[in-house]
Amino acid sequence: MRKIDNELIEKYKNYLIDEERSQATVGKYVRDICFFCKWLSGREVNKRLVLEYKESLMGEYAPRSVNSVISSLNSLFDYLGWHDCRVKTLKIQKQIFADRDSVFIPPSFPTIYLMHDFSLKRIACGNLKQALIPREISSYHKNHL
Repeated sequence: MRKIDNELIEKYKNYLIDEERSQATVGKYVRDICFFCKWLSGREVNKRLVLEYKESLMGEYAPRSVNSVISSLNSLFDYLGWHDCRVKTLKIQKQIFADRDSVFIPPSFPTIYLMHDFSLKRIACGNLKQALIPREISSYHKNHL
């Protein structure tokens, strides 16, 4: 019978403390497990119910938050040996580059201005030697017209 009760949660909490987990981690894991128990409403734990719980979390929380709760539960299931109850976390695509328009470019940073959609856009160039300065642009146009 796979039920989670207060005694089991207390044993798991002591295990986390013995494993030298931070106080914040212990608190978070215990809170996540208590919310899961409340959601279970006395039902036995099985993978189907854990997946249902994951789905319910996805409707209310951001993917990183869902993954945090899933990690807490998976850690408990590992401790209990209930490996068949583990579920996968959500895949989150990382944004490697910031949106160009949201990046602050210091006034002293080498830049060029480009016409885009009938408005000037300031673009960072990095190295001043790589930057086109206005007279180079005008001489380029004169030579290539």
